[in-house]
Amino acid sequence: MNKKWVWGMLTAGVFALATVVAGFLYTAHHPVAIRIHGIQYHNGLDLRTRPVTVTLDGYWYRTLLGRRVFHGTIDIAHASTINPDNHRPLTVAFLSDGLGWLTWGFFHNGQPHTFAYGALFAGPSFHQIAIIETTSDGWDARHGLTIAGPATNRRVALKISSRLMTRFLRGFPLR
Repeated sequence: MNKKWVWGMLTAGVFALATVVAGFLYTAHHPVAIRIHGIQYHNGLDLRTRPVTVTLDGYWYRTLLGRRVFHGTIDIAHASTINPDNHRPLTVAFLSDGLGWLTWGFFHNGQPHTFAYGALFAGPSFHQIAIIETTSDGWDARHGLTIAGPATNRRVALKISSRLMTRFLRGFPLR
């Protein structure tokens, strides 16, 4: 056999193995089991706030195309409407602007239903989050309801929300 051919095959084999290992590491599941104490606040001039605890339990991974995905349960203390199907896991696929819709499919009286709570924005390791809570009218950066944490006051919650939602807001300031 020709030495060049052998070296070429060895190089191609090492490159292929390195590509497979890199792809596996890139798409590996990362566990998320965290309780975040945050603040629920109204955007705009309404300065009312309320402490809220958000619990995430599941894992996140990246697809081969780079899209971040969370799979698991999200529980927001004092939110009676979140996940109406007894904490059934959900899958949140994050868009390029960082937004991941919180939607569930479930059955009620034998009929299929869907429910949308809002959208999740999360830091790289899910240790910081912002959740916009939608109503029948949607969500508005001037008047919407947002949860952010970890935070102990409105100022910190606004800072976290603004940072996590930068691409989604496109320069519009949260107040």
